[in-house]
Amino acid sequence: MKPTLFIFIIISFISCISNKSPCTKFRTGHFILHSSHTSSEYMVDRNDSFQIETEKETGKKSKWKIDWKGDCEYNLTYIDQDKNKGDTTVAFLKTLNIRIVKAEEKYYVFSCEIPFLKEPIIDTIWKL
Repeated sequence: MKPTLFIFIIISFISCISNKSPCTKFRTGHFILHSSHTSSEYMVDRNDSFQIETEKETGKKSKWKIDWKGDCEYNLTYIDQDKNKGDTTVAFLKTLNIRIVKAEEKYYVFSCEIPFLKEPIIDTIWKL
């Protein structure tokens, strides 16, 4: 193998490793959402597969399954909530498509598509 071809392969390999998506750091952890759409504040605890959202004012928790579609896109599928089980406000949403549109060190801006809304919801989640 020619030295220049070998060097090119090594450089290509190194650049692929260093091009880690800025979104991957948000796959797990503890977050806070100050919803500009509901005027509520939510604590979000997330692992790679599930997300628990706790509304700070009421303590109401909802559980969601996460299906990562890519580094910066995932679906949230509603599973259950602990209080007011008859309340279908969250349950009717079923699956939400979330796309991270901007990722910074401590937060990300997301776009959430809801089937019955014409425009996506844009908001910010902060990493704790």
